[in-house]
Amino acid sequence: MIRCVFASLLVSALLIPVFSANAGWVETKDGKDYIHLKVFSLPDPNNTFVMNRIDLTVLREFRKKYPYIIPEKGTGLTLEKVAFDAGPLMAIAGGVSPDVIYVNFRQSDTYIQEGFLHPLTEYVTQMKREDIEEYEMRVPKAVEPVIYRKGPAGTQEYWAMPYNTFVMALYYRKDLFAEVGLDPDRPPENWDELMEYCKKLTDPTKKRYGLLLGGSGGSISWRFMSFLWSAGGEAVKQDEDGQWRAAFDTPEAAEAAWFYKELLTQKWRAADGNIYEGYCTPDANAWGEGRCGMNFGYLDDKTIARGSNPDLIGISPVPKGFTGIRGSEINCTMMGIFSGVKDPRIRDAAWKYIRFMDNMEAKKVRVRSMIDEGMGRMVNPILLERFNYQEHLDKVPKNWLPVFKETLLNGHPEPYGKNCQFVYHYLTQPLDEIVQMQLGGQLDELNKAQQLKVIQERMTHYARVTDEKMIGIIAPDVMTRRKLAAAVFVSVVGIALIFILRYIWRVFTPEESVGKGWQLRKYWVAYCLLVPAVLSILVWRYIPLIQGSIIAFQDYSVVKESKFVGLTNFANILFDKAWWMAMWRTLHYMGIMVVLGFFPPIMLAILLQEVSKGKVIYRTLYYLPAVMTGVVVLFLWKMMYDKSPEGLLNQVIGLVGIKPQRWIEDTRLAMVCCILPMVWAGLGPGCLIYLAALKSIPNEMYEAADIDGASFVGKIQHIVVPSLKGIIMIQFINFFIMAAQNAGYILIMTFGGPAEATNVAGFEIFKQAYVYLKFGTATAMSWTLASMLLGFTVIQMKRLSRMEFRAAASKEGQ
Repeated sequence: MIRCVFASLLVSALLIPVFSANAGWVETKDGKDYIHLKVFSLPDPNNTFVMNRIDLTVLREFRKKYPYIIPEKGTGLTLEKVAFDAGPLMAIAGGVSPDVIYVNFRQSDTYIQEGFLHPLTEYVTQMKREDIEEYEMRVPKAVEPVIYRKGPAGTQEYWAMPYNTFVMALYYRKDLFAEVGLDPDRPPENWDELMEYCKKLTDPTKKRYGLLLGGSGGSISWRFMSFLWSAGGEAVKQDEDGQWRAAFDTPEAAEAAWFYKELLTQKWRAADGNIYEGYCTPDANAWGEGRCGMNFGYLDDKTIARGSNPDLIGISPVPKGFTGIRGSEINCTMMGIFSGVKDPRIRDAAWKYIRFMDNMEAKKVRVRSMIDEGMGRMVNPILLERFNYQEHLDKVPKNWLPVFKETLLNGHPEPYGKNCQFVYHYLTQPLDEIVQMQLGGQLDELNKAQQLKVIQERMTHYARVTDEKMIGIIAPDVMTRRKLAAAVFVSVVGIALIFILRYIWRVFTPEESVGKGWQLRKYWVAYCLLVPAVLSILVWRYIPLIQGSIIAFQDYSVVKESKFVGLTNFANILFDKAWWMAMWRTLHYMGIMVVLGFFPPIMLAILLQEVSKGKVIYRTLYYLPAVMTGVVVLFLWKMMYDKSPEGLLNQVIGLVGIKPQRWIEDTRLAMVCCILPMVWAGLGPGCLIYLAALKSIPNEMYEAADIDGASFVGKIQHIVVPSLKGIIMIQFINFFIMAAQNAGYILIMTFGGPAEATNVAGFEIFKQAYVYLKFGTATAMSWTLASMLLGFTVIQMKRLSRMEFRAAASKEGQ
């Protein structure tokens, strides 16, 4: 396990600086240079979606203006369960980063401080000199601190350029407003009105709800941000000395969390006499199906309310909080130049692409194309006015432009501080706990002031957790104690490893060779035959193992120079609750795997041994699943796990009256669902091993048992099990160790979900290395996991040293 992890980590680390720098290339043809520019995303020529066709039109205009620049879509690993903004990190980790990369607000600080981005100061300064209007339209004032800040060298630089701006607003359904007696032209102005509107709109008997809110994962806190800002709070703040800290430990944040909790859990009695909790639904389909009255969503600086029918859907600024503040999110999709691009010609081409894709020329092409597509009333009124499309400007709902301007004016940038790609994860934890406290009755007897006190205590606790886990703020005395514990752990593991290696060397050294050295002259032919295999193992296994050990003591960077941090990585993971929960899930996985996957092959082999006819046919049938690759098997079962009533397994259980199950989306079933495909595929190969071992049992033993009147079970108990005891023990230990190498199965089936129910240790290591680029932490985790398996390795080696292998004699009819 550990060797495989180290090998993959090391190979990726070594390849990144070699290949990432050469993503784009220059081709000289007929005396001219043609620049092949790798871009993170390009419109698909085969996609007939309207906005995709418009993007293609803009791209064609770029090619006309710069015929010597050839944009090409960059390659990289895309995973189904990984958010789009994690894609660039995966590409960088895999050594295939494009020249033009996507930059997200939350991850921008990581990109900058890790040295992934080339400064754009020279280009942006020139742009501001040439056309200040273009700059001001592309970079709202609230966004400038995100793109212009200090880098790893301590100097202020421009790092990225927005190409689309979004602001958060409140969408509402006019038809539902009218149905319950609300004015379709008067959306809620403040939190009190928002609560009142939700009460009027909600009718569980009609499956109709007031607001789309709640859910699971990061979406909880993402929707909470507007409440937090409208209460006057913040998620993170930067001190005067530049240190980022969690800031949701304030009375304002507690007030926002209290109101959020009330929307989700307030008890009320409906007309049917039943008591319900809350006025919200987490089901996104409810909005699309017309069963939800209000929803927070983005307004686009190009199309305002993209895809919304203004006759049916209204938009308004987010409601004001109890303080009278209106706080909405402002966000941008941005582009930057990867720092690995060393050729200035490619960098210049990358900047031309970045600047063109949202400059005035591109905006004009986009507006004209949208009008030609019949979407004139959806275009941002600012652009219609700018390019003199008065006829279409008159068709745009009158309040859209004021709403867009007000939300832009009150916009707060999405959190963009240190490691803020995790901010929604950590902010969700207190919100989840507060809601569960209310649902569990713990807050029922408290008045509002008392509830606010309890809520602020929980928010403060999790703010400190965020400071430590996300930002890395740990008190010096605490870190000293942790490093001391880490030193003890590393020392124990190191000493144990030395003793194990000596033990293995002694056990596998033949007695007749003790004290005689290598005996090169006597066995030189054997040594020559072993050299290629030994070199291959050294290069691909043990050298990565040794170099991987060094990474465990570094803050490893794929671009910058790595820093030596001593025992910090081990100190962090030894006191990381999430890591130990992943280890516990690994033990859970291994236990289920042993129960479901270890014993069935033994029983199947015994049964097949008793079959008198057609043995070859049965063995072939059971072995067939192993012919398919593991990926095919997993995707086959994933299709069978379809949660809809039409899913194969749901149809099967439906025959006996069981309601459809959510399978891999159910926290109770997900782990077993991940294991079953591999048990099914491994049944045949495992069975053949035991069938081969059963051949070594003499027929005379069975005949003697028959004479003594032994039953079928008695033969298994007194003949088969004792005879196969050695191979069963070896296979059991090997099976247990192999069960720990489960990251690939989890990656394909669930990506650690739902609610981290399948986030096992091997997969946590994968995420730390290739999603978060924390190679040092991942390597330390690998060592920790490997140390847990050392005992099994010793037992396995001891058993192997005592076993004698010989060919079984052929038996007639078998």
